[in-house]
Amino acid sequence: MPLCDAASTQREGVTSETSLHALDRVLVALCGDPDIGEPLPGTSAGPQPREYTDEADQVRVV
Repeated sequence: MPLCDAASTQREGVTSETSLHALDRVLVALCGDPDIGEPLPGTSAGPQPREYTDEADQVRVV
């Protein structure tokens, strides 16, 4: 899955093996269902941003 530059930089900053595993699980979930999560309020121009939180792994992705 291609990530924007900011997301790639943030992912590179994750050093804990447990945190990296949790983040990777969320990214796999997003690859399987890009519409997962809740739409964020905003404009209708372009793709609507979404927020997904995995409570089990305590990971939030916007």
